[in-house]
Amino acid sequence: LYRGSLLVLLIGTAVALWLLVRPPGSGDGTEVVIPGFTPTAVVSEGDATPSPEATSETPAAESTRTPGAGRTRTPQATATTEQRVYVVQTNDSLTAIGERFAPPGVDPFQYAIAIAEASGLASIDEQIFPGQVLVLP
Repeated sequence: LYRGSLLVLLIGTAVALWLLVRPPGSGDGTEVVIPGFTPTAVVSEGDATPSPEATSETPAAESTRTPGAGRTRTPQATATTEQRVYVVQTNDSLTAIGERFAPPGVDPFQYAIAIAEASGLASIDEQIFPGQVLVLP
């Protein structure tokens, strides 16, 4: 009886320490934040130009036409700043997302309102759906 209770106490202590080091919800892989996502970029059909993140060299502002070459393409990206976005997961709410991503010193409720406005939602009471993309200001 003594050895069994000692083993249970040891296992319980190990679980408690693990939860203190890595509490549920921190880094469980459910948040999807895509830094550098630019939904305003214009890409023509058939344009196989790699994204700026995939190349290490600076893209040319204009292509030059050489004899015997194909069409000339000019990049038409219109985004000027980098946006952070979040893909809504099951059981998410705007207030929970606001609490999770609010910058230090910013009220999570006010940040949730800012997320709703940046994402084109009428209010924080508007229903959101899994897979929906929200802009994080």
